[in-house]
Order: sequence, then C-alpha cells, then structure tokens
Amino acid sequence: MHALAWTHHERAPVGVLALFLGVGAPWLVGVLAGGALGCDREEKQATRAATVTEGRTDSERLLHADADTLKRSDADGAAPAAMNVTRPAVASASAPQPKRTPPSEKQPDPSNQTRPPLTSEDLEQRAAHLLDAIARNDPATGDDFFFPKAPFLPLKDVGDPARYFDQLLATYHRDIGSLHAERKDWTGVAFVSFELGTTPTWVMPGKEYNKIGYFRTFGGKLRYRIGEKVKELAVSTIISWDGRWYVTHLSPIRH
Repeated sequence: MHALAWTHHERAPVGVLALFLGVGAPWLVGVLAGGALGCDREEKQATRAATVTEGRTDSERLLHADADTLKRSDADGAAPAAMNVTRPAVASASAPQPKRTPPSEKQPDPSNQTRPPLTSEDLEQRAAHLLDAIARNDPATGDDFFFPKAPFLPLKDVGDPARYFDQLLATYHRDIGSLHAERKDWTGVAFVSFELGTTPTWVMPGKEYNKIGYFRTFGGKLRYRIGEKVKELAVSTIISWDGRWYVTHLSPIRH
C-alpha cells in the first residue's frame, strides 16, 4: 500500500486501483477520484484569483479588501471595525473665483443733497492750509479750501460763470493778503481748530442764482495760537459740495 500511495498533486490512476481493490469497493474509487479532481479545481481557482489580483489597480485592491472585511464581519455577526485606509489623493478641480471689486466708499450725489459732517479731519486740514496761506501771505496755499471751479460752472445760473468764478477767487486771494497785513509778525503761529458758524441751511435751486442746491453756513471761526494767546479769524460764507465744505467768501461781501 505504501508503494502505491500518491500525493495530492497527482491524479490517482483510477483503473489500476479498481483492478487492485476489486469491484467490491467502487465507493473508494469515487472518493479518491473526487479528492484529486477537487485539488485540481482549487489550484485552477487560486491561479485565476492571483491573475485577477495582479491586474487590479491600487484603488481596486483597497476596495476589494474593504468588501472582504465587511463579508467577514457579517459572517461573524459583529459590526465592522472602522477601516483606516489611506485613499489615493484626488485633485480638486474648482473653478477660479472672480475678483471682487469693493464698492465705492462714497456714492455720487448729482443733486448735492448730502450735508457734510460739521467736523472732520478733512475740514480741519484745509482750514489749517488757509491759516498757513494768511501767515505766509501765499494765497494759493489756501486754494483747496475755496469752492472748486469744475462744479461751480454748472452750479451757477449766471451769464458767464467762469468769469464770475475768477472774480470770486481773486477776491479770496485779496482777502488773504488783507488778513496777513493785520499782524506785523506771524512767527510761531499754530493752528488750533475750525468751527462752522450758523446752522447749515438748504438753499434750493433757483435761489442765489444757482441751478443746483447746496447747504450754506455763515461766520465760521478759524482759531490759532500765537505766543500765549488764542486768536480767531472769521470766515464769512461756506457752502457744501460733494460731502465737503468750501469757502466762497472769506471776508464779508462789499457792495
């Protein structure tokens, strides 16, 4: 019997066994033949499984491994444990975000109905320029406190607004020179503050020869320090434009 034994990798010669054992043991022949055929089938299935596994990508192997884990967990009757599997990185294809332009801080006001603040850093700075123009007798230094020419032309309802503007600006410069002459020495002068005078009131279109309305105030106070004393200069007429205050008459109008 030992000389006739075969390994499970070899097929048993069924015919020889039948002759050796006789026709009285056909069941043994079937068992041996079935075992050999079963081994052969297992080898073929293992070969096919290895071939399929080698052809899978990394992602497919990970997914297959997860499925096998779930099947084993279901068979055991327990909930599957959390799987800590590192997945292949996937690039995010997001559309570029459009650039957003921030809204303008100040909206246009063609009707000029916005009343400027009674106090502001801008107002203080331009009033200080006017004081500097007076102290140095340099009228042009204070021009940023005078009403600008560009809006003046469409605002005034007169025959020649450009000529009228030039007259007003020349008067403003002359008043600066006159105020400078009131002191012999302006050395050490320092700006203190500027304050609007009367409560600003709305001047409707059609009044004071204007096509566009504006807010108007009289008697502004420009304060300055010289030596140990605080002095004050009067600013006759100030009107509004585009959210800012501007001088139109520095000294009272002479008729």
